[in-house]
Amino acid sequence: MYAVNGKSPNVGSSGYKVSKDDNIILYYVDDWSNAKVPTVEDPADNQKAADAVIKKISEIGEVTESSENLIKEARASYDALTDTQKELVTNYDVLVQAEAQLENIKDNAVSTKFTLVGDDVHGTKSILLIQDGLVTLQ
Repeated sequence: MYAVNGKSPNVGSSGYKVSKDDNIILYYVDDWSNAKVPTVEDPADNQKAADAVIKKISEIGEVTESSENLIKEARASYDALTDTQKELVTNYDVLVQAEAQLENIKDNAVSTKFTLVGDDVHGTKSILLIQDGLVTLQ
C-alpha cells in the first residue's frame, strides 16, 4: 500500500501523478481492512511544538499563588505532546518543581493563623482563632 501526504489515494500507485513536495510512504499490512496510514514526523515540527512548551514553562517564573494558571497551561501543553516531542523539552524539571512549589504554597496557606481580639457582651476579652480551617472562640 502507499500513502501520499498522509492519505491513501483512491488510485493505484501507477495511476497517481506525483507532485513536487509530495511525501510518499510505501507500507505493508496483513489486513488492509484495518490498515492505518503511517505518518512521518517532521523533526522541525517536533522542535517547534517542544519550543512552544519550553516557552510556556519559562514564563512561570517565581512561583506564587497567582502562578497556578500558568503552571496548569504549561502542564496541559506538555501532556499534549508526543513522546518524541516531550524528549525535546529541556526544562521539564522546572515545570515539575513549579508544581511542587505551588502545592506547598497552597498547603501552607490553609494553616495560617488569624487572631481577632474583642469584648464580648459580658465585658470580658475573647479571642476568635482560625486555624487549619477551624474557627474557635477562646
